[in-house]
Amino acid sequence: MKLAEALKIDAVTPSQVTPGFVGEIVNNLDTLWAKRFDCTPERMTFVFDPRIEYRDGGSADRMEAFPANHGIPVYRADGSVLCTPAEVLDDAMRNMDSRRRPYRPS
Repeated sequence: MKLAEALKIDAVTPSQVTPGFVGEIVNNLDTLWAKRFDCTPERMTFVFDPRIEYRDGGSADRMEAFPANHGIPVYRADGSVLCTPAEVLDDAMRNMDSRRRPYRPS
């Protein structure tokens, strides 16, 4: 409590954390800074535009890649391995910029 007073901040004890208290705090926030943000993806879909054409004559415009297929390689047109869906997801999560506004189609 003395440290909080010295820093001119309000200290919160566990007994003060009730649903009403949390709602009061959250509803009065102008900004919030998080030190850590953990995400656990549940689904990832690759969307192909234009559609991909298979050798057997079939085609697809999307592929569910996570979680069941996260380790299956994605190939280049020449047949070499590009990456796995898990690697794409890891790279996207590592490079995510939380300061960017999300894309919202008009």
